[in-house]
Order: sequence, then structure tokens, then C-alpha cells
Amino acid sequence: MRLIYLLAFFLMLPSESFALCIKGKVANLRKEPKVSSKDIWAVRKFMPLKEISRTSKWVYVEDLEGDQHYVSVNSVTNKTQCMVVNVNVAKAYRGPGENYGLSPFNNFDRYTPFQLIGRKGSWYEGKNQKGGHYWFRGSDIWLP
Repeated sequence: MRLIYLLAFFLMLPSESFALCIKGKVANLRKEPKVSSKDIWAVRKFMPLKEISRTSKWVYVEDLEGDQHYVSVNSVTNKTQCMVVNVNVAKAYRGPGENYGLSPFNNFDRYTPFQLIGRKGSWYEGKNQKGGHYWFRGSDIWLP
């Protein structure tokens, strides 16, 4: 009887989700888990996604808006941490604070992805596809 209660307990626990990143230059997020399915969104390298479930060929993911899609298992990795701008325009700084001053290129639009490099307090350092390093307020970015 105890075994049944333990099994029921574990089945009621929320499923664990995992952070993923797009690893190629571009990946297509699809409505259904098949190549012939409609593309919903083409996302760039370093776009973070939250894994919901997976099969041998597809991963069911959630984006920063909470929308759910399918992406090819070959398009994502969990070996890199990523973040994305989640405000209309985020200011980028030279270091972890406004006192470091703005970066020479300092405005990044919503949905701009970065590889997560570091964190200091509520500030996050990201690297873009071209190798530029920038610091952002934590409230301006989303990480799964």
C-alpha cells in the first residue's frame, strides 16, 4: 500500500523543465513535431527555451512569452546557458552597473538573444553572436 502512495505522490509532482539554447545560426519553431509542419517562428543562435518534453527527434519547448512549440532535437543544446531581451529596448552597459557607463552599442531590441557569460548581483553579462560582451539589468532579460 505504501508503494501505491509513493507512486501517486511522485506522479503529482510538477515535471522538471530544463533550459535549452539554440545552437545553430537559426532554428525553426514549429506548430507540430514534423518537418512539414508550419514554422511559427525562426529564432537565432542563443535563443533560450524551456524544455517541456522530448522524443528522439523533437523537443516540445516554451518561449519567453509562454508560447509552446516544437523544435528539432538537433537545433538545441543544454551545454550553454542563454538569455534574451524581454523588454522593448534594453540598455547595455560596460560592466555590472550604471556607473560603468553604456556600451558603445547600447540598445538591444526585444527578442535579441545572448549567451550567458556571468552574473554579478542583479546584473547579467551576455555575449552576442559576433562576440560582443554586454551587461544588462536582470529585469530586462529572460532566462528559462
